[in-house]
Amino acid sequence: MKPSKSVGGVRAVLSVIAMAVVLSIGQVAIAAQPMDTLLLKINEQAVRSLQIDVRCEYPEWKLCWNYIDDQNYSQLTMKRLSSDYEDNYQHTTQLELVKVQDGKRTDSFRKQIHHEDKSASIRIDWQDRLRSFVVGDGSVIDAQSVSDYLDTPVAGSEIRMEYKGKGRIYWANSNVSYYLMPEDASFDSVAEVEQYIAQSKDAVEGIWEYMDRDMPSESVSLGGLYTLAIVRDGDEYLILYLDGCKQYSDRWKPLQIKGRLKPTIFENHFDLHWYNARRTSCTSNDAWASVEQEAILALHFPLLKSVVRFRKRR
Repeated sequence: MKPSKSVGGVRAVLSVIAMAVVLSIGQVAIAAQPMDTLLLKINEQAVRSLQIDVRCEYPEWKLCWNYIDDQNYSQLTMKRLSSDYEDNYQHTTQLELVKVQDGKRTDSFRKQIHHEDKSASIRIDWQDRLRSFVVGDGSVIDAQSVSDYLDTPVAGSEIRMEYKGKGRIYWANSNVSYYLMPEDASFDSVAEVEQYIAQSKDAVEGIWEYMDRDMPSESVSLGGLYTLAIVRDGDEYLILYLDGCKQYSDRWKPLQIKGRLKPTIFENHFDLHWYNARRTSCTSNDAWASVEQEAILALHFPLLKSVVRFRKRR
């Protein structure tokens, strides 16, 4: 068996990679010229969570989401409508969301926000989907009504800010975390894996195809009808993804490591380390596996009250 290799030469950590960016804190006056500022650039990993928290005192300012280029992006505009800027009792800001694809504006969403302070704020919380969107002094916008504009962050895209007129940024914070990047096995092709397995006398090694499952359908879903390969790696086994992912299929490619089996003192019983479709890790503390009659592989997830079974391809 060829040893496995890690992405970028380093094994991916079991927790997400997190980063935070702070553009400005405090009342910093900005020149009256239009400004365009990069708030965050999304890397090549799948985003697990993203929070944006901005508070500005500008007549008009914008936040671009999923900015690829000037032909593809979503844009949130905050424009103050109050006629009396010195009125400290109440201010009105118009929120507008638009989406641009291939240079064409596809749709828009508008809402007027009333707030006591001269500054206006937005807070976006995205975790696998848009969870909450709060503007002004705490006005909650229904996430479902704007989810098409603040959709899944695209790898390589940017989140940018633009502001006009005289004013100041109180703060502009962003925080993003990513799912771990799957490791690649050192095989060059699926055909090479199949050739290796054809010569193996190890009963655990083989091509394993989805057979059936026992799981509570109302609370747990299967990421796909997987085809897997199991190959020995030292004293353990690697589970390699080959095909069949239905959920988050863009995150998986053939020969990426889907899990690991570590033999226990019991015959044909293994501690299981498994990565689900989202790339979240399930460790041997809450997962185990067994091989029955050298023909059925069962993956057990007791905390989820679930078992997924695979049959060995002959």
